[in-house]
Amino acid sequence: MSSSKLFVLCGVDGCGKSTLVDLVSKRLQEIGHYSTALKKDIKTNVNLICDFWGGDQDWSGGKFAQLVSIATGMDFISHYDKYIQPLMKENTIVICDRYSYCYTSYMSAVNTDKDYFSMFDNVRTPDKTFYIKVPPEVAIERQHLRGGPSNDETPDVIRKLSDSYDGLFSDMSDVVTVDNTQELEHSVSEIVEHILEAL
Repeated sequence: MSSSKLFVLCGVDGCGKSTLVDLVSKRLQEIGHYSTALKKDIKTNVNLICDFWGGDQDWSGGKFAQLVSIATGMDFISHYDKYIQPLMKENTIVICDRYSYCYTSYMSAVNTDKDYFSMFDNVRTPDKTFYIKVPPEVAIERQHLRGGPSNDETPDVIRKLSDSYDGLFSDMSDVVTVDNTQELEHSVSEIVEHILEAL
């Protein structure tokens, strides 16, 4: 029987998820817990939509955004099947940058039909979910500091996603909200403490 544990970090682009995933995984390894940090890099379906879309690629709303939100969800399912699910059969701690909640939040933000949420029905419920929260303007500023936003990280998208995350996680009592405007070390320690309690 596997004793793997799954922990996920969610939040808008620029909130610090990727940095925290790496630092938390490293901290756990330093104190003797084998862990794997995972970041989704499958964009097969998203790239198909972008390549064949003939109109304005507005990621913040409209038909293009709705199609892309479904495509990102499908790409997550591929990532889940290829990487996350196999690790769940091993004795390891998996720390994920993004999870199904990220994609349902995007779908909600761009008013995609909620019937598409069912694509996530068979993914594992995380042992703990962390909502990495910063004000949208902080995330937007961080995007500019690292070279500016890509098409899918515009201020409009970030603001809509922030509202959508707030709505989603307000209904989930077991989600830990981490204020990542504080010192990075404080955020890392807070997440690690919750993970250790769940092991």
